[in-house]
Amino acid sequence: MADGPSTWETLSKVFESSLKNSLLAVKKQLRDLTVDASREVGSLESSILIPDENPELLRFFVSVNKTLENESPTVPIVDSLVGYVFQTGQLIAVDKPEDYYKGVDELTGTETQEYIAIPLFHQSRILGVQTFMNRPKGGPTGSFSPAEIQSGQNFATLAAVILRYYERLEFLHQMTLSELDQVVVQSATTSERGFPLVGTTETSHLFMELIQKLEGLSPGDLDWVNELVEVGLKQLDRPKTSDLEF
Repeated sequence: MADGPSTWETLSKVFESSLKNSLLAVKKQLRDLTVDASREVGSLESSILIPDENPELLRFFVSVNKTLENESPTVPIVDSLVGYVFQTGQLIAVDKPEDYYKGVDELTGTETQEYIAIPLFHQSRILGVQTFMNRPKGGPTGSFSPAEIQSGQNFATLAAVILRYYERLEFLHQMTLSELDQVVVQSATTSERGFPLVGTTETSHLFMELIQKLEGLSPGDLDWVNELVEVGLKQLDRPKTSDLEF
């Protein structure tokens, strides 16, 4: 038997890499949108923040500011304007905000003067917040105008679509990686015996159909469906599952 990985193992690695590249490509599109949005609104910077693994924080996902994108700092939801927007779904446009979280300014060395924060909605769920900050030198001065704020909202609407697509793609990525892991485990015990590898294509297809249906439900309906699923799992004598957010 030849040393080194087999052809199918190499191909699986290549496929896994292509999945990661797909995610990076969508993230780049989202960053490109922030660049265009910042220019059209007339702001120095634009960023998109999303929920962190810590439910009490938001983190910078993409940003015109390289420091914010590379270091991906977090912002507390409770003690920040962007956190207020994320919690309430209300747009904020202010000058020299007194209750703005100062940790970001300390990191970038820039003082926030003009500021807009716009919630990114998918149906009734808030995916994150897009911010616009300060005026660039040589550009417009003073507060952001109603027309500029409306322009920011237009870009935020598109950003929400792309961000939701990224979430879906990331979920598919994780599910596919799990399936690839199963193939590797199965191959270790079945390939030498000549048994066919059993995939999970049919199960995965059904699972994705369920996800698509769940996405169209309201939060109240999702609670009801979750309770129904828990009752069904108890009847099947299976361990209780943790809640999944789609």
